[in-house]
Amino acid sequence: MDIACVITAGGKARRLGGKTKAFIVIDGERIIDKNINTLKTLFKSISIISNQAEQFSEYSNYNIYSDIYKEIGPLAGLHTALKNINHNAIFIISSDLPYLSSDIINKLIAEFQKTKPEAIIPKINGFIEPLYGIYSSTIIDKLEDFIEQGKSYAIKNFLKTINTQFLVLDNKEENRKAFYNINTYDDLEG
Repeated sequence: MDIACVITAGGKARRLGGKTKAFIVIDGERIIDKNINTLKTLFKSISIISNQAEQFSEYSNYNIYSDIYKEIGPLAGLHTALKNINHNAIFIISSDLPYLSSDIINKLIAEFQKTKPEAIIPKINGFIEPLYGIYSSTIIDKLEDFIEQGKSYAIKNFLKTINTQFLVLDNKEENRKAFYNINTYDDLEG
């Protein structure tokens, strides 16, 4: 199965004063560079979704797309990815996650290929991580219908409308670290 990777880098980062999270330096390297180094070992195709494409000009060897639907949050990134990427499925990851786990991503891929759900999302300690999941390209019409209804723009609500499978992970430090995201300056200290 042909799975492409998409990095969403479109958040407004209000709690960080608008700073582009992808460019935050962690362990001496920008998050986006850390992520690309991990992801390029797992995926042949990597794209970036950002409404500030000019900030990512040095990544011209990757396709960069702006949201088709504006001001609806991460759901717009998912939609834009599915609309533009010509693959059977996409693995979508948020640009504010500095500690990606190849092991978890490989487990998601293997389970997705085995069970063929419309989406597979990791779940740890009762919490789901929709921006660390794999989505089938077949859901695009359902996603557009969901967006057009305008009742909710939360990915977790959309997941209830499709065949979603959850990969339940052990609640251990190694797994929790994979989902550690940067939202505030305090998170940078953590």
